[in-house]
Amino acid sequence: MDFEKIVSYIVEKSNLTREEVYRRIKPYQEEFRGFLNPEGAAYVLASHLGIE
Repeated sequence: MDFEKIVSYIVEKSNLTREEVYRRIKPYQEEFRGFLNPEGAAYVLASHLGIE
């Protein structure tokens, strides 16, 4: 699944706005720089939010 589709899914399943999702994904990308692509960071956020 591409990044924008994952973000849309997170927005749909949570009470977060698209901007909030982007803002929450960024720290994961920074923390795992080089090891986690944007899609992976979005999946980590979804997992932490309890979204499957």
